[in-house]
Amino acid sequence: MKYKVLLVDDETIYLQYLSRIIDWGELQCEICGYAKDGEEALSLIREWHPDIVFMDISMSRMNGLEACEAIKGTENETRVIIMTAYDEFSFAHQAIKLNVFDYLLKPFDKEELKEALGKCIKDIDESKKNKHLRQEMLLRDAVEAQPELLMWKCLGSLAVCMSFMVRKIVSGVITAAVRGRCTTMIRFKRLT
Repeated sequence: MKYKVLLVDDETIYLQYLSRIIDWGELQCEICGYAKDGEEALSLIREWHPDIVFMDISMSRMNGLEACEAIKGTENETRVIIMTAYDEFSFAHQAIKLNVFDYLLKPFDKEELKEALGKCIKDIDESKKNKHLRQEMLLRDAVEAQPELLMWKCLGSLAVCMSFMVRKIVSGVITAAVRGRCTTMIRFKRLT
């Protein structure tokens, strides 16, 4: 899996530095965009849905912390790593309140960047794994509680899903709610 990364800083030279300091591909990352301020970052986040955002605090129009607050108000699962040259507790404190994933003090080196990125990738992977396990548990509980009502998310091919449903038809009427980009209700009745 490739992790999409957005780089946000009002200094072009720093954006160039960030894009070249490490081999992003080696860490399964690709830079999906660059932004010069918080407003532009929010627009790109809505468009590209990056997994990780490296964001400066001090920028024009909308600073990094204001952008983090706007991101927190959405259902977006983007992880934000704040970068700043200001070693002030008030910034760190506010970042913690906004659920910022990490906080890097400029200038940071290649190893600090890789460490923050590695922790972030591990967190994303664990979160996806936990989300998948929660979905499986909910599905199992729903099937055990009401075998006639089966809610599932089509993760594989249609044949795999149909095979799964056919095995469940013997228990009676099945209603499957397919959740994804669109929701479809399908009813299957047992032939008598």
